[in-house]
Amino acid sequence: ELKADIRKHLEEDAEKKADNEVEGAILDAVIAKLEGEIPEVMFENRVNEMVNELGQRLAQQGMNLDMYMQFTGMTIESVKETYKEQAEKQVKLRLALEKIAELEGVEVTDEDIENEFATIAGMYNVPVEEVKKYFRPEDLKPDVATSKAVEIVKAAAVIK
Repeated sequence: ELKADIRKHLEEDAEKKADNEVEGAILDAVIAKLEGEIPEVMFENRVNEMVNELGQRLAQQGMNLDMYMQFTGMTIESVKETYKEQAEKQVKLRLALEKIAELEGVEVTDEDIENEFATIAGMYNVPVEEVKKYFRPEDLKPDVATSKAVEIVKAAAVIK
């Protein structure tokens, strides 16, 4: 019974990993097709958001960004540089998915928003009503729309 359970978990993990790799490759292809100029400030803003998120994670562990930089020997510029490539990819992907959602006429329903509240509540192990105190439905709509755009892209992808 233990062997069967371990096998099941290993198979599930392998399937999730494969799905994530395929999704990553599909989304990389979407980014590669993106055309147009993107203002540098959009990348800079995302890098700053990522640095702020790092600061928040560090604070949860009883540390701050200054202590982190002191321990790692990094400067704020070098911390930002580590996030630059990832930020550019995220901005490009977000813009591409927003355009896909627009072109495909993606609509976000109240049910979609409720499902997103439930997903967030599950991630943080808090009641849905608690999540609703911190997120407004209109703030979640763009994220839900881009998630739907990802599903559209995945469904339309031809994998070779």
